[in-house]
Parts: sequence; structure tokens; C-alpha cells
Amino acid sequence: MLCEMCKEREAMVHLRTTSAEIEVEEGVDPESVDVEALMKEAVGSERHFCEECADKFFASAPGMNSTRSLICFSDAYRRRLLDKVEAEVPEAFYEGEDPNRMREVSEKEMEFLRRELEREGLPVEGDAFLMLWANLFCGAEFYERRDRFSSGERD
Repeated sequence: MLCEMCKEREAMVHLRTTSAEIEVEEGVDPESVDVEALMKEAVGSERHFCEECADKFFASAPGMNSTRSLICFSDAYRRRLLDKVEAEVPEAFYEGEDPNRMREVSEKEMEFLRRELEREGLPVEGDAFLMLWANLFCGAEFYERRDRFSSGERD
């Protein structure tokens, strides 16, 4: 999948928004984009960026943290959590367009992650929690599992 901004490099950063969507017109220089002017209501949309354009997006998007990858799960721990998501919170793999349902799913994902982190003795809040949530639920591995889950191909 190509990056939605530059349309040249492979998309490596996958975002699912719960309150706003960024629309970038084809051929627009990402550095000239007025992100605030592009914000509009669109719960549950997905965006896919290469690393370079993701950095530009996060650096220019209000309320976004450009250091989003400073805090992340190890691959093994993330896989273990995703196994638990499949078993305990299968609704996390919802792919529909219903904004209310998307909001409910995001809340359940956050409840699940908070519960797991607290159970491990790792209470995390604020930006750190959002970085971990995005690392678990907005990455390529989650989307691959969602696709397998939706098609009925479970391991």
C-alpha cells in the first residue's frame, strides 16, 4: 500500500481516527498542508503514511505527538496482547462505518489496554498511554490480524 500523502513510498504507519479525518488532495506538497483547515468530522477513518510523511503529519497536526514511537511494546508482548484481544475483545476487529460503533470499539480497546497494563503493574496515562494504544491497535500487525479475523482465517 502506498503512502496517502506522497503516493511514492510504502505506507508503514497506519492510523485509525476516532474523531477527525485528514484529507490531503493529490499532488499537494505535504509541507504546505494547513492541517487545521483540513480537519473535519469523520469518525472511524483510516490513514496510511510512509515514515517520512507520518513524521510531517504528526509534527504539523494539532494535538498529535511527533514522538509517538518513543514508547512502544516489544514485538513479543504486542503479539501476546493481540492474542488476548482476539480471545477477549473480538469487537476490536470491527471494520464498519458506524461512528457510534467505532467510538464504542475504541473505548473497549482502551479499557482492555488499561486493564492489562494495570494487571502488569504498569499504570500509564496521557500521551504515553495513547502511544501504547496506537502501537497495539493502529499498527500493521493489528490490521493483518483484523483481516484474518474478518475472513475467518484464525490461527
